[in-house]
Amino acid sequence: MDLQLLYSAKSGNKKARNEFIDINRNFIHKYASSVCKRYLSWENDEELSVALMAFNSAIDSFQEGEFEYYSKMLIKHRLIDYFRKNNRNEIPIDVSVLQNTLQYENNIDEQLDRTQQISIFKDILMQFNIKIADLANNSPKHKDTREKLKTTAMEISIRNDVVNKLLRNKLLPINEILIFADVSRRMLEEWRKYIIALIIIFSDKRLDSIKDFIL
Repeated sequence: MDLQLLYSAKSGNKKARNEFIDINRNFIHKYASSVCKRYLSWENDEELSVALMAFNSAIDSFQEGEFEYYSKMLIKHRLIDYFRKNNRNEIPIDVSVLQNTLQYENNIDEQLDRTQQISIFKDILMQFNIKIADLANNSPKHKDTREKLKTTAMEISIRNDVVNKLLRNKLLPINEILIFADVSRRMLEEWRKYIIALIIIFSDKRLDSIKDFIL
């Protein structure tokens, strides 16, 4: 999908939005038909209108990742909700999906919330010139090291003065940390990016649901 056109649409460009939706009408039609397990017609099937509105909403709420996957998630969620609200006797969705609809919706909501939190997390990391890819490439492989850094980050996160200094100067205050934490300077310097990320997660209440993303 044309990401440049997507972000132009997301920023409020109506012409870009209409163009982006028009380009992806076949995608919307194909996926909605696959969810409903029958061929849908733009002239006769309201399900396509539901899918189209879901795709439009996806443009507004998308933050990061693969837009195709994200829009499919919203389309499927909206169609399930549409069938439930209209008390359809024959809902053309797998029985297993129907039996777990509530759990599915909770997972969708959690995913949307987590997407927003990851966006906040990325913005904060950028202030330290750290990218998500840096964490993926520079994370400790040994469990003992991860646990040690996790414990240290938790100790730091409850000390407002140290956290404030970190956020203000955009540097890990190693000398202050060494005063109270049972950790070596070498470890702090080697895993600087990783421990900064941990401190941010533990100290920022907006990031509660993404701990598993990095730990």
